[in-house]
Amino acid sequence: MISENTDLERLVEDFPHVEEKAIVNFINGFEVISDHLREKRKVIEKGYTARFVDGLTGSTAKRQERIDSGIEGSLSFLKDYVVANEKRLARNESFLNDVMEGVSLISGRLQGVSEDVGEIRISLDQLAETVATMEEMVSQRLNYHDLYNSAMAEKDLALSIFSKEGGVFSPEQSLWMLLTRLKYGDFGSWIESGEGNAKHMQTADAVMKKLKNDCLDIMSNLTGRSPNALIDRASLYATLSSDDQLLKDALCLVSDQESNLLDPVIFAVNSDMPPQSDNDMPFVFSNISIYDELSRIFEVGGRHVATQ
Repeated sequence: MISENTDLERLVEDFPHVEEKAIVNFINGFEVISDHLREKRKVIEKGYTARFVDGLTGSTAKRQERIDSGIEGSLSFLKDYVVANEKRLARNESFLNDVMEGVSLISGRLQGVSEDVGEIRISLDQLAETVATMEEMVSQRLNYHDLYNSAMAEKDLALSIFSKEGGVFSPEQSLWMLLTRLKYGDFGSWIESGEGNAKHMQTADAVMKKLKNDCLDIMSNLTGRSPNALIDRASLYATLSSDDQLLKDALCLVSDQESNLLDPVIFAVNSDMPPQSDNDMPFVFSNISIYDELSRIFEVGGRHVATQ
């Protein structure tokens, strides 16, 4: 019996849930067996009925009653075991309840952590978008800065070429070639790169004003005329034409834009055609009006500012 009890306790320690299940089944079954044995004792105690049953079956009713009593005693031992360990079982139940409460608490905290993680993920996504936007802005600024440096270098180089004396072009032709080169080079790209940006427009306006002053200084040195000195229409046409066929082709090529009133004149005089004059064409020009007219190539749709 001691060995069986030891094995039972070891079984319960290894598998606590078996104990809980056994308790429920045992309590229910024990009451049924006890009632059955009480009724059987009543039959045996009547005597005649018991002996009659023994004669028919060949077995002794009292012997069976002792066997059943032994079984009842074993069951009573189990019952006593349950009663004796009631406190420990109660503690187990309390422990299980604590565990369940702990699991519930952990679940609640995990849910809270999950919500926090979700918020962190949203914040990280927003941060990633902000970083991407910043990277794009920095990239645009770097590209703008590189384009600005390239445009200023191109402008300085073009002005240095324009300022040389004894070139193949006349000063008016060289001015037109210079402005055309700047229009379709990095300088023109930079002028158009920041449309709508107030800071860029202010910078571009300042650069264009300086370009005008530099060009007028060079024109005055090359032509020997002051910026406001007048030149008649016929004299201007002569300076816009060329005797060399290769240079004529070049001037016709760059003047085929019709960005201003002098474009068709340059094209005509270098194509051996008489230029068409209309009421908008001034009779006299100056270095200032020539520059203002030719620089309209930077202002698409702009009107000439030469005064008649």
